[in-house]
Amino acid sequence: MNKLKIQICAGILLAVTSAQAATRSVPSQYSTIQAAINAATSGDTISIANGTYNEQITIPSTKSKLNIVGASQTGVVIQSGANQTTMTIHGTDITFSYLTIANTLLSGSTTSHAVYVDSKRVEFYRCYVNGWQDTFAIWNNAVVYCSLSEIRGCVDFIYSGGTAFFQSCNIRQMRSTGGVNCAPSTPATVTYGLVFSSCTINRASGVAANSSTLMRPWYPNGETAYLNCSMDSHITAAGWSAWNGNETTCRAAEYGSKTLAGAAINLSTRSSWVVRLTSSQAAQYSKSNVLGGWAPPL
Repeated sequence: MNKLKIQICAGILLAVTSAQAATRSVPSQYSTIQAAINAATSGDTISIANGTYNEQITIPSTKSKLNIVGASQTGVVIQSGANQTTMTIHGTDITFSYLTIANTLLSGSTTSHAVYVDSKRVEFYRCYVNGWQDTFAIWNNAVVYCSLSEIRGCVDFIYSGGTAFFQSCNIRQMRSTGGVNCAPSTPATVTYGLVFSSCTINRASGVAANSSTLMRPWYPNGETAYLNCSMDSHITAAGWSAWNGNETTCRAAEYGSKTLAGAAINLSTRSSWVVRLTSSQAAQYSKSNVLGGWAPPL
């Protein structure tokens, strides 16, 4: 009898929790995305219709388990400009899908982000994250997963000390003279920093060949790994850039790189401080290991 009571109570609790979750539509119910987020409670979905939304949005640490869903990956554009951050994420267990988050400034700036995240278990699925310099800030303690998405920029456009796993994403250089994809500042106590698995490292039309590199170590222990990625010819033979002597202690690793046509890239030409992983070493960079056992929902 007690077991039956427990099962009935659990079922009631699940039904109540499910009933509390709501879909909050923008702009039909809420004129701005921020207004919908402010009203949302745990488990809610923010449904965004096609359109351009000029907003600086903050998801506070008091919010969790929100699903932000756009009507289409290119039809929903959330954007800001100079000295602004379009999407600041402090909340945990947040998912984004089918939308574009952009900073429209097309000149050098370290204060104009598309995304800034410093919280755990934040997922981007089929999104564009577009900017120029410092596009995507993945700050210390953050845990981020991106899949089937594209990140655009020119200088250090994916950076900082958090942990992120990019799976089957496009990492696109936008400046004609090229630049550097990543600038990690991973603390020495954190095993994994910025990890790219089966991604395409490509370029916009007009970006010069041999103009770009995969990473430069912003801090002494910065960690970045590229695994089984396809790379366009804008990536130099050395592949990686030194920075202020931090290359002597940073953690840079590469495995299984190939051209866009599928030919193996000769990693012997890479910078001497880059680790050429063995297959068993590369296997340690699994999604589960990098994300600490978290299984992203999308």
